[in-house]
Formats: sequence, C-alpha cells, structure tokens
Amino acid sequence: MDSAHRSLLNLEPDSAWVRGNYAGHMSSRKQFGRAREMATAALAIMDYPAGRLTLSNASSLEAIELLLTNGDAKQAERLLDDAREAFRGSVEEELGRGLLAVKRKDKAAARAHFERVLVLAPENAMAKEALAQLDSK
Repeated sequence: MDSAHRSLLNLEPDSAWVRGNYAGHMSSRKQFGRAREMATAALAIMDYPAGRLTLSNASSLEAIELLLTNGDAKQAERLLDDAREAFRGSVEEELGRGLLAVKRKDKAAARAHFERVLVLAPENAMAKEALAQLDSK
C-alpha cells in the first residue's frame, strides 16, 4: 500500500489530495511525524477541510499513544493544541483531551470530553470504557 501512495505522489507531486491521503495512510501505520509533515505539505498546496482533519488526527493519535503509554503529558498537550489549531473538535482530539484530563486527575473535564466523543461517535468503545472507569472510581 505504501508503494501505491508513493507512486501516486510521483505521478501527481502537486496534488494536495494525494499528499493528504498519504498522510492518512501514514497515521494508520503510526508514523505520526511523517503523517504531520505530509499533511502540512498538502495544506501548503491547498487549504481544505479533509487535509486539516488529517493533520489534526495525526497529532491527536500521537498524543493518545503517548498518554496510553505513560509518555510525556506536556508533549501530548502540545500535540493536542496543534490538533485543535488544525481542526477543532474531532473525535480523536476530544478523546486525547479526555485521556489528558484523566492523567491530570480532572474527572469532570475527562467526563465532558468522553461524553463529547460519544455525541460525535456514539459507538466509540474507548470513550465508553473510559466513562465506565470514571464511574467505578
């Protein structure tokens, strides 16, 4: 799949959509730094909502991974701030903010973010589990 994206990029180097799609692919492979670079390059060609969401998701997903692996909370917050700047209120950003609030022991903020996730994505298993854990404490 990676070779297909690279081939398309070689055929259409000035396509924001090709770069944005490749960024999404890199995010799915947890290559968040490269995904942010490619999404930023796509947005330099053309500012479009899907590109902004892709950039936001790459930053949010990296923050979530940091928070789930006891990584640097300050770095996670910076990534979530970058995500919000790119595209405000995505499921991934809200989930990341909820996990950051849990890490900071702010149950009210965590609950608000996880409930927002469920408004945006009612079947989100991670938000449901996080709320259940908050309720059990």
